[in-house]
Parts: sequence; C-alpha cells; structure tokens
Amino acid sequence: MRTSASFLSSDLNANPHPLEIVSSEETKEIEEQLRQRIADRAYQLYEQAGSTPGHHEEDWLRAEREVVQRITQIRESGSWVIINLHAPDVPAEGFKLLITEEKALVEVDAPVTDRKAQGSEKRRSVFYTAQWRIPVEPSTASAYVKNGVMTLEVRLRTNPAPAKTKAASAQG
Repeated sequence: MRTSASFLSSDLNANPHPLEIVSSEETKEIEEQLRQRIADRAYQLYEQAGSTPGHHEEDWLRAEREVVQRITQIRESGSWVIINLHAPDVPAEGFKLLITEEKALVEVDAPVTDRKAQGSEKRRSVFYTAQWRIPVEPSTASAYVKNGVMTLEVRLRTNPAPAKTKAASAQG
C-alpha cells in the first residue's frame, strides 16, 4: 500500500517524510517493469550491433548495467544497514521500495528536464539497487526522504539460515 499525500516543494527540505515498502502485488509489478525495461534495452543493443545473433547474454548484462544504477552509499551501524540515495526534487510518493533478504530495489519517479518544452516537467522511472553483504530482515525496513536524500534502514539477520549441504539436501 502506498501513501497518497500531496507535498509542496518546500516540504522536501523540511521534516522527514516516511516511505512505505511496497506490497507483494506491487513487487511483481515493479520486477516486471524492470525486466521489460532491460529487455527493451537489450533488444536495442542487438539492433545497434546489426542484429547479429549469439550475443544475447552480453546484450542483457550490458542493458542491466545501464538500466539499474548501483547504490554506493551503504554502511553498517551495529546490527543495521543504512543506505542513502540522493534524489533531489522527488517527493515521498515518488519512491517505491522493494526489500528482500539479499537486496534493495528502489524505483524513483524522477523529474526529467525537457529543454524543448519550457515549463513542462516530465518524469521517468529510474531504478537503483543495493546488495546486502549479509542477509537482512525485510520486515524491519524503514525509509524516509529528507533534504533530497532517501534513507533506508534495515536490520541485519541475527541468525542467518545455515546453507544446505549436498548431503543434507540428499537426505531430506
């Protein structure tokens, strides 16, 4: 569930605005939108290379690197992981956050400057991801935006699930 509050531009620099983590239905929608964006870009790369077959995997990986930006401001503080994402002029309702044990995926509805159409503001989705070094507890995630920075905090998993060995999985 998402909030539907309306914010003034001055609100972006005032108090922190809490963000909601997306529901399971929205998770599938975001993942499909991202997959489609990567597929479209991979096809563009295929066409730009003269539609030469045999490079599907390389095209896909390059498209993925172009479409999804890595979040670099990740830090651990005690039992918490904190990420910061600079996103000026994006109100709280412009963020969709998907948190799993392994990663965070953030979709930002970012403003796009259109120099040709003065006075009109276009927006487009930009995707960011952060890989956790250690699994986290997604249910503990909380996020807010203040002063053009989105901050996400999530607790590290205290008891990581033991990795199954081949012998253990063969028995049960």
